[in-house]
Amino acid sequence: MNWQNVLILVILPLVTVLGLFFAKRKLLWLAPLLSTALAFIAYMAIYALEGMQSPIVKIFGNNEWRAFFLLALLLHFIAAAAMTAAAYLVAWVMKQR
Repeated sequence: MNWQNVLILVILPLVTVLGLFFAKRKLLWLAPLLSTALAFIAYMAIYALEGMQSPIVKIFGNNEWRAFFLLALLLHFIAAAAMTAAAYLVAWVMKQR
């Protein structure tokens, strides 16, 4: 795994879930959506930094890239949803005590 994948698949969902967990738990359901939107922005920024001109046009204009990109975002959403479920479990345990 290179640093881009670690950033997008681990750090972004973790920071989003933890941020919403400590800031406003009632908005924790929004974490997977917010995290996936941030992942989309991060992918575009990383591809632009690597020298790809107009990454949105190139990614969505090529079927193979589009499929990879949408699968990566789906995997990111699933990871963020799993972290959100874990955060809800921790909040429930904290409330029980």
